[in-house]
Amino acid sequence: MASLLSSSFFPRNITWSGPAPVKYSAYFSLNRIMPGVDNFHYDVHLSPLFCESVAKIIFHLILKISGTDEDLDIGFDWVKEREEFKHLCHDIMLDAVKSNTKLIFIDNPINPTGTMVTKDEIDKFLKQIPENILVILDEAYYEYINHPDYPDSSKYLYEGKNIVILRTFSKIYGLAGARLGYGFANSEIISNLMKLRISFNVNRISQHAGLAALDDYEHVENGRKINEAGKEFLYDAYEKLGLFYVPTYGNFVFVDFNKDSLTVFESLQRHGIIARTIKEYGFPNALRITIGTEKQNRKLIKTLKKIL
Repeated sequence: MASLLSSSFFPRNITWSGPAPVKYSAYFSLNRIMPGVDNFHYDVHLSPLFCESVAKIIFHLILKISGTDEDLDIGFDWVKEREEFKHLCHDIMLDAVKSNTKLIFIDNPINPTGTMVTKDEIDKFLKQIPENILVILDEAYYEYINHPDYPDSSKYLYEGKNIVILRTFSKIYGLAGARLGYGFANSEIISNLMKLRISFNVNRISQHAGLAALDDYEHVENGRKINEAGKEFLYDAYEKLGLFYVPTYGNFVFVDFNKDSLTVFESLQRHGIIARTIKEYGFPNALRITIGTEKQNRKLIKTLKKIL
């Protein structure tokens, strides 16, 4: 219990200049966001409970702490093997750590490949990272995963690791327009982040929408089922089209067209389908394509057959 009590929502206990803040029990909300949190109950003002851009605030905080105005160097590398498309977390990233490294981002599942970093890989990685480096676990697609090897990131908070866990309402909850997300960290990190938070960065309507979404189990479960069915349909269709794809743990699929993906992107757009080019990640021939409803997926494949 002591370790959990030292953890906090981000942001927390904000002064409210308008109507009285929404008040809920932390037990009520925590069990929806972090399953497995039991016997923990105290009242907390959630106004706002969530934040629009935790990542941006973290970047500013690191710059402030480092005492430099220099831009942060952000690097990534990939193993581009078609048999096993995998993000190297604990060797390439470890090799990139320098004496002045202060912040490491790990997105899991990984955008744009949709691959997953396992709990064993995260465990090994965190054991080798100096304690003064802040590790951000970006779990935007967390709710889509039901795999035994996916890490339970909350345990790292219990263990006192120097981490921040980020999640969002923009994916499975369908609230992208609300610009709503949340983060977990120890109280010291939260306190420092609060100093840089923009006032009233999340409006009250978005707060209520987020809290209501946490109770909408039926919507989340339905979203998972649609996503899983879409995966199977699209995998089969991509194979029949002779396209290389990466099995995903998110709600999108990495598809390689073996030619400049911009031409495919523009052709799809002319048919009312918007995909995502990922040249900036080093994949000029690939698109990241969202898994849609059955009707949308069928339209996508029908269009691909026409334009390829």
